Amino acid sequence: MRFVPGLCCAYVYMGCNDKSSTVPGTEHVADQYLLGCQQFVAASKEPAEFQPHATESCYRIPHSGDKTKDVMVDIFFLRHAQSEWDNAQEGAPPNSPPIDDVKFRDAQMTAHGVNQVMELNEAIIRDKLEKTTEQERSILKGESVQGRKLFVASSNLRRAGLSLLIAFGHLFKREKPLQIHIVSALQAKSSALDTLTLSAKGEIPYITFLNSPLLADSPKQELQCPFTYASMAKLMEPTCNDGDENSRSEDLMLNMCTWLRNVVREDPDVTDLLLAGHGGSIKSFFKTFHPKLTHALNRENLGEIFAFDKNANLANASLLKFQLILRPPTRGSVHARCEIVPKSTKIIAGSVLKN
Repeated sequence: MRFVPGLCCAYVYMGCNDKSSTVPGTEHVADQYLLGCQQFVAASKEPAEFQPHATESCYRIPHSGDKTKDVMVDIFFLRHAQSEWDNAQEGAPPNSPPIDDVKFRDAQMTAHGVNQVMELNEAIIRDKLEKTTEQERSILKGESVQGRKLFVASSNLRRAGLSLLIAFGHLFKREKPLQIHIVSALQAKSSALDTLTLSAKGEIPYITFLNSPLLADSPKQELQCPFTYASMAKLMEPTCNDGDENSRSEDLMLNMCTWLRNVVREDPDVTDLLLAGHGGSIKSFFKTFHPKLTHALNRENLGEIFAFDKNANLANASLLKFQLILRPPTRGSVHARCEIVPKSTKIIAGSVLKN
C-alpha cells in the first residue's frame, strides 16, 4: 500500500537514493518532519500469531475471560538507544528553552545510538551478559527452552523499533522469525515533540534512514543492513498501534497492563515478553504497579532505583528484567491489574543515570 521502490541498504538503517520520492498525499510528512527521504512500508504481511478479538479493543479484557487466574510472566524491557532528541538535550546549556524543532518529532536514533544497540547485540549472542542466568541468556538468544515462549513488542515510536531490530536482530533473521507487535501503550508521553509518532492508527512505524551528518563519525558504517522493507512489513504487526490517540500517561499504563493480560489470554504458552520502549514509560509503569516502591527496604534493590528516585533514569540501550503478575479485572472494570514482584528487578545491561 505504501512502498517506495529503489531502496538501498546503508549502515544498519534502511535508506533511499531518491530523496524526491514520496507517496502522493504524504508530501507534508516528508517536508515537515524528515530531513531526508521518507520511507513507507509495504502493507503485505504474514498473519500474526497473536490477533486481538475483532470485536474487542487491544486494551479491554473480553468479559468471557474475566474469571481466569493470576498469571506471572518475565518481562525483558529494552530502553531505546540514544536518539537525536537525546543528543540535542544533552548538548543544551542549563535552563535553556525547550527544543521545538519539528525535525525531532518521533526522533530517530543517532550513530552513537546505533552503536549502543550493536554492542548490546554482541553481548547477547556472545554470552557476555554477566548478570543473567543460563536460562535468561538462552531466551534472549532465541534458543529453545523447555516450557518457555517469548513474545516481542515495541512502542510505535521508530527509535524503539529500530533499537529492537538491531539489538535482537538474531530473533528476526532466522527461518521462522519472531514477530514484532507494535503497541501504542508502550509509547512515551510528554509535551516533547519526540513522543509524537509519525505512524497513524494501525500503521507500521516509518523506520527511516536520514542522510544525517551524525552518521559520518560511526566506525561501523561498512555494515550491511539486516532487513529490507519487505521483510520488515512481514515482521511487524500494527493492530495495537493507536497512533497518538491516548494522551494521558495513566491511560497508557492501564492499557499496557490490559494488553499484556490479553497476550497471555490469547496464548497461554507465553512466559516471557521482550518489550522495547522508553525511559519515561517504564518509570511510570513501575510507579503505577509496584506495590512497595517507596518502602525503605526496596531501596536496596539497585534495579529499582530509577523508578523511585525522581532524578534517576534508565540509561539509553539498557536492558531491564523483572517479574510481573497479571490479574483479571475487578468487577465492573475493563482493565486488568498488574503487580511488579518486589525485588525481582535487575539491570541486565546498561545502567541508571542520575540527572
